[in-house]
Amino acid sequence: MQKIDLKSIKASSVKSVFRAMVSAEKATRAELAQATSLSLMTVGKIADSFTRLGITFEKKEASGAVGRRASVLRIADLYYGILLDFTADDYVCEIANTAAGTIDRFSYAHNPEFYEEENLLLFLKNLRLYLNSRYDPEKCIGTGIILPAGEEKSRLAIALATEERELKEAICTQITNALKEYAPFPIACTLMEAAATYITDDHAELTEKIALYCRITDTVESALVVSGKILAGKRGPIGSIRDPEESGSEPLRADLLAQAIRQAEVTLDPHVILIEAAPSRQRLLLSLQKELSGTCNGAEVSYVSGSLHNPRAGLLYRLRDHWIDSIISPEI
Repeated sequence: MQKIDLKSIKASSVKSVFRAMVSAEKATRAELAQATSLSLMTVGKIADSFTRLGITFEKKEASGAVGRRASVLRIADLYYGILLDFTADDYVCEIANTAAGTIDRFSYAHNPEFYEEENLLLFLKNLRLYLNSRYDPEKCIGTGIILPAGEEKSRLAIALATEERELKEAICTQITNALKEYAPFPIACTLMEAAATYITDDHAELTEKIALYCRITDTVESALVVSGKILAGKRGPIGSIRDPEESGSEPLRADLLAQAIRQAEVTLDPHVILIEAAPSRQRLLLSLQKELSGTCNGAEVSYVSGSLHNPRAGLLYRLRDHWIDSIISPEI
């Protein structure tokens, strides 16, 4: 792939301009300079390089001043990322543009009559045929993989005859072999890691802070975000709060969750606590807010209603950062 040749500009500045364009959907160079605190000259050089590669396109649009037309930048749909989700029974491939918008979807229904390895091979074989008929591998920014995580060994780990801790490497090898042109260097992460990437992406202040992130679905997962780096671990910083002997449709309790969060806060001393709940867990989230009200020691607590799309968007953000690194000349 052609490189961006910007010898005097930092990679972080290139990424900042790209993110600003994604957030704004369309923007003038002056607006991008203001949003990123970069000089107009720096933004102009980056914008010109993006346009030459087809990452963005530029056109004149009417401005507020009479007789003047401003040059406006938009993200083009020329490039795309491949997101493979192995966290459910049915395998899913989502094609997303660089702004994290879904443009296509391919799924494979798990066949219980086949071994798991056979299901995986069929999925990848059919996916390759599908991609070859519709997409140019030269425009692929990367392939990302979302994997299940938990204390029990996943079906995918069993199929690949590997330990859970080695699953990322094993599945990346399988994907590379099956989708050579599209996935020379795939990126794999757990559902938790992908979700944490998504939810922290809009918090620029976290690049120099510590955040405790909790995601509530059927269970509770957590991660520690330190200076923008995500540390999940097997149980996460708040540990396991579900009683394995407890039965019923509502095993998660707000009081136990609040207690675990407070204990983690005392130990880790985060600046921010981010709590995301699936739509089906809104009642639990409201109860948790009451339990935590006024009890956290200085950490800012933020509550977010999430969705199942969030982890895939988080994975796309990871692919996008690696892609921008790959197209920037090494002289930067």
